[in-house]
Amino acid sequence: MSVLNPTQWHGEVGETLQYTSSEVAVGCRKSELTLVQSRSVISRLQKAVGSFPAFRIATGSAAGDTDKQTPSILLSKQTGGSDIGKSIWTNELELDLVTSKTQILVHSLKDMPTTLPPKCLLGAIPEREDASDAVIMRADSKFISIDELPPGSVVKGSSYGFAAGVTGGGSVKAAAPKDIKEFTTWLADSTPRVILIDKTFNFIGSEGSVASVGCYQKTCPVSSGGQSYIGMLSCTGSNMVSQQINNKSLVGVGSKGVIQGKGIHLAKGTKNIIIQNVHFTNINPGRVWGGDGVQIEGSDGVWIDHCKFSPLQSEPNPSRVTVSNSEFDGVTPTSATCNSDHYWTAMFFGPGDQITLDRNYWHDVSGRSPKLGADAVKMTVHATNNYFANNKGHDFDIYKGVTALLEGNVFESITTPMTSESTAATTVYNAPDSASLAACSASLDRPCVANSLSNCGQWPSLKSTAALSGLASVKGSLIKPIQASNVKNVVKTGAGVGKL
Repeated sequence: MSVLNPTQWHGEVGETLQYTSSEVAVGCRKSELTLVQSRSVISRLQKAVGSFPAFRIATGSAAGDTDKQTPSILLSKQTGGSDIGKSIWTNELELDLVTSKTQILVHSLKDMPTTLPPKCLLGAIPEREDASDAVIMRADSKFISIDELPPGSVVKGSSYGFAAGVTGGGSVKAAAPKDIKEFTTWLADSTPRVILIDKTFNFIGSEGSVASVGCYQKTCPVSSGGQSYIGMLSCTGSNMVSQQINNKSLVGVGSKGVIQGKGIHLAKGTKNIIIQNVHFTNINPGRVWGGDGVQIEGSDGVWIDHCKFSPLQSEPNPSRVTVSNSEFDGVTPTSATCNSDHYWTAMFFGPGDQITLDRNYWHDVSGRSPKLGADAVKMTVHATNNYFANNKGHDFDIYKGVTALLEGNVFESITTPMTSESTAATTVYNAPDSASLAACSASLDRPCVANSLSNCGQWPSLKSTAALSGLASVKGSLIKPIQASNVKNVVKTGAGVGKL
């Protein structure tokens, strides 16, 4: 597939083309496929125009060739180009064409942009020997064709960040449990599964109810929209779904996937979990210590993507987790701060935790959004391209011992973007100025991306070189964020359930 820059070509359709320069540069990517395609195009052109002009191949690299860390779906949105989605394979080569570094550009038809750069035209679609598509299946797959794959069986996208490589239930046949009993059984067994959440699984009342001693804050009583505390300020929440879980994908179908009244506990030893497109809701909303949407403890590889949450918590024992494209909606009639904003939003405090927080929407919350660390806990966090909006309390609450990079995040109408106590964490980097943005290159091989704040409280200046030194050892797991100016639109249109 070739695109020609016609500015130096003369002739009408059907005539022999004449070219005013002695050499024509044919641009293409460096892959063996495009090199073969380019040689084929040159061979056909030489037959048409003779020995003049001379043709040479000019190879180049696109963003999709050079960036091996950022998922393709995210990379396509930050490269721009003439066609979002295909620009990761074409944008840089198109620039060479427009600036006359090349005169012809050869693409695979699958990568061909639907919109061409200015002054360029589609020159030809050479005849193909075999126009059939091919599907490659795993050797141990039960399916031999696309038609045999069950609807909804494929997790969209791939895990990235600190959870890179997580596959969940893999390519096993997807199935939807008929009720909460079967759902709980499937979660707990040792069989790899892709579990479709195609309706509301309502656990409210499934285990009866209990009356117990509790308490409340005088400054924010239940009568004023506050919350009661189960027990005497001790964590005695209800039993959660399952315990140690391995090799499972929980995939919501459309906007139907809801788990109500009970959360999921990924206990120590849990491995290889994907939770995608699921709404966790109504988990004892008026009770503190009443349970979390997802509780993670010592889990090796958890990817939570395009979900909607009440609390999320990572507990003692190290976990490797990515939370991406998810919505933390804090609107509630019962709040620990009596302002209709949920307080106990997301807490990560497992020693040795490695956490990626990317492109999440945090809104109408009043605290711990997120809380990172605890006393004497060492962990690593990369928070990128999150959108925080209309939060009447604090967002980041970071403890000493946490190594964190906060970049490309957007804060709008936030009372306290970061607690004052967070400044005691000497290994946190939020790249507050141009010099600190550039300083990232020495450790991370790229500059950092600035955060953006509007109508917000104080944002401290944290630029510890110790933070960058600590992050250098895990730079392969750090994703490259988009610029903050694009974050609000990308996150609001893409985060949460039903957005895949």
